[in-house]
Amino acid sequence: MPPETPRFGLAAQAFTAAFPFHLVLNRDLEVVQSGPVIQRLCPGLLAGGPFCSHFQLRRPAVEATWEALSQQTQSLFLLQGNRPGLLLRGMMVKLDDGEHLAFLGSPWLTSVGELETLGLSLHEFAVHDPIADLLFLIQTKDHGLEDAKTLTAELRAAKETAEEKLREHSRRSDSD
Repeated sequence: MPPETPRFGLAAQAFTAAFPFHLVLNRDLEVVQSGPVIQRLCPGLLAGGPFCSHFQLRRPAVEATWEALSQQTQSLFLLQGNRPGLLLRGMMVKLDDGEHLAFLGSPWLTSVGELETLGLSLHEFAVHDPIADLLFLIQTKDHGLEDAKTLTAELRAAKETAEEKLREHSRRSDSD
């Protein structure tokens, strides 16, 4: 007989730090628990409140029922929040008790400006969340493009100044 695999739990504080945008739903799709950042983004999201009154299921294309959601644990989930611009990307996990589903995700963002629109900052994301890395890359790219535009404008102005001085010098030489 193989040795029993040890089971580990995660303390509530550690779970919240790792998944600040999580939701835990019961069989009636009522919110049982939510992460601190998602609570701030959705102030009316209260324990015992219906999940479907705060979020629309965009993906997978299934009905928002316990049975359908619990069968899609290997799928990418997109949840559209009632708050404009709030789109969460993640997965559903059936918890060990068999009575709850946890949505583990984060906002789906494509620009640094969307952080400000939602009232978020990068420190609110979990350290392991790749969206923070993506946003840093986008921010670096944006700064690099702005620097390139500034340098191009400066070079263009310097070129125009040099050409003007060359024309003046040529006119003086012609008049001599």
